[in-house]
Amino acid sequence: MKPIYLTEIDSTQTYITQLLPDQGPHVPIAAYTFNQKKGKGQGNKKWNCKANAGIALTIAVPFPQNKETDWVLVNKHICSGIITYLREQIHPDFFLKWPNDLIINDRKFGGMIMNVVTKNDTAYLVLGLGLNLKQPSQYPEAIGMLEVLNLRKFDPLPFTKKLITFLKNHITRPPLKKTAFIYNQYLWKLDEIVTFQFYNIRTKKSEDPLSKKFMGVDMHGRAFFEMGDMLIGSHSGGASILLPPRKK
Repeated sequence: MKPIYLTEIDSTQTYITQLLPDQGPHVPIAAYTFNQKKGKGQGNKKWNCKANAGIALTIAVPFPQNKETDWVLVNKHICSGIITYLREQIHPDFFLKWPNDLIINDRKFGGMIMNVVTKNDTAYLVLGLGLNLKQPSQYPEAIGMLEVLNLRKFDPLPFTKKLITFLKNHITRPPLKKTAFIYNQYLWKLDEIVTFQFYNIRTKKSEDPLSKKFMGVDMHGRAFFEMGDMLIGSHSGGASILLPPRKK
């Protein structure tokens, strides 16, 4: 698999999804850019950055036909792998903020989005990944590669190619028996008080923030928070954990 470099694109995820074959061969494909204009995030959120201010990539990997796949476990497998890779390659203090944000020093370094797309009876896991090279000035809660590594310049090309190779190899491996344990180890603010919001699907509005203890993520992908003597859970579309505010 040779990743496709795009000088600029609206969305690497849209580009890759359109490339998926309606008929064979079914093989992994990937594309990346340092100038994504209309990237897709979780829900209706956008992932956009100025030219050369971030890395945007999407990789699509086929799964065997007629195979029952635990997509929540696959998600945990991929998230754990990405956090492990960032810890080994960049800095040991990376964490995952449920459901899909990459965090270091309580600031957002990047995010990911996973979808399953079926073409000609073949299911593809489509993973989009965005990483900041520079901190977006309008988002004080964000952090970029230059600040993390304390560098004035950084060449993202070799890092991106190496990351895509890692992702291809990691995604095609089956999850380990201890995947859920590893995933929990990397959860940001596990067993700590966090501020979070529920999203009201009926009104399509976020409810008032709450501060409660984050208890973890179950086998169905639901995050649980301690509410008095009971636990209340939510899937990723129904709640989000908030970063601590920072001044611009």
